Amino acid sequence: MNRSTPHRLIGPVVALTVVLLASGGLSAATFTVTSSADLSDLNTTDGVCSTVTGSCTLRAAIEQANALAGADTIYENSGRHIVLGSSLNVQSEIIIDGAGSNEVTGTRIDANDGDYEAIIVNNGGQLEIRDARIMDSNRSVVRVLSGPVSFYH
Repeated sequence: MNRSTPHRLIGPVVALTVVLLASGGLSAATFTVTSSADLSDLNTTDGVCSTVTGSCTLRAAIEQANALAGADTIYENSGRHIVLGSSLNVQSEIIIDGAGSNEVTGTRIDANDGDYEAIIVNNGGQLEIRDARIMDSNRSVVRVLSGPVSFYH
């Protein structure tokens, strides 16, 4: 019996772990929405959700999450009414965790009766929405091009 067999696995396992950590393959981020404005992120390569006003909007948080590997969570804890000017594009694994789906006090993602979907889940995207209301699109509120979409109340 060769007792060195388990030691042969240590090198490849360590190498795989280093590669995954270096590539961001195990990373996940959390962002907290601090504004109901519909502004884009200033720099999607820095891992920081920040618009020209210094706030973190839902759009900016999604843009940051799309640029990162792993499942990212976006918290909207204040029950904001977020009025969109165009579709939000999901291109990675994202969880939006709202403050409830009440039509007055909960998190409301509003397409403002626009001729666009509130959210589009693109190839490579996955979306989970918890305790938030998506509303007022003249099209479907969520368009799924690829990947799973889940809603929880």
